[in-house]
Amino acid sequence: MVSSRYLAQELFQGLGPEGQKKLLASKVLLVGCGALGSVSAQVLTRAGVGYLKIIDDDQVELANIHRQLLFTEQDVDFATLKVHAAKDYLDKVNSDVEIDIYDEKLTSENGPELAQNVDLILDCTDNPEARQAIDETAREVGIPWVYGGVAASVGMVKFVDVGAGESLQDWFDFSAGSESFSPCQDGILNTVPLIVATLQSTEALKYLSGALEKINRDLIYFDLWENEFESLTIKTPDRASDQ
Repeated sequence: MVSSRYLAQELFQGLGPEGQKKLLASKVLLVGCGALGSVSAQVLTRAGVGYLKIIDDDQVELANIHRQLLFTEQDVDFATLKVHAAKDYLDKVNSDVEIDIYDEKLTSENGPELAQNVDLILDCTDNPEARQAIDETAREVGIPWVYGGVAASVGMVKFVDVGAGESLQDWFDFSAGSESFSPCQDGILNTVPLIVATLQSTEALKYLSGALEKINRDLIYFDLWENEFESLTIKTPDRASDQ
């Protein structure tokens, strides 16, 4: 007797068969296919999210391998585009999942078109321009997104509910060179993006399966090296009072 691919998830009370059906009918735009994207793409594909749209314009480099789990030395040798390597691998993992790839950057101009007909955006990027574009796209299209940030041994995750008036620009400085969003100059401990992406993917699975009451609305912050774990409540500005 062949068991269901998703039997373990369907047996999990928080998800169940109905939640799994919702996952199979759901669509996600995954922006960035590096450290966070490698993990998130695998988690969502294996979980049975029905459709993934992955966007990234980078090639695989040797320095990526220690934390970007979709890629191999062969990809480095052939200077393979990350989205192509990702699709080749993920298609072999789960044929239930439809995967479209785009070897370009997401911008505020192309973002709304790329985000059409998806349910959620996952931020797997590492620069302020991309995150600003994701935030603007999500607000224009009217869908939530999940922020993920990594630097050194620190990780942060936030479910950004644009329907509730949330915008990451209310909490972080997007300007070039800002401490919150500058490219990592202090290296990355390779366990950190795995945890950040797992937390992002878990919030995505909650949302996509309809378990909205289980979504963590706080900013999750941790420093693995210093053994610090915090959940920070962030107040959304009252935009009506500004008018």
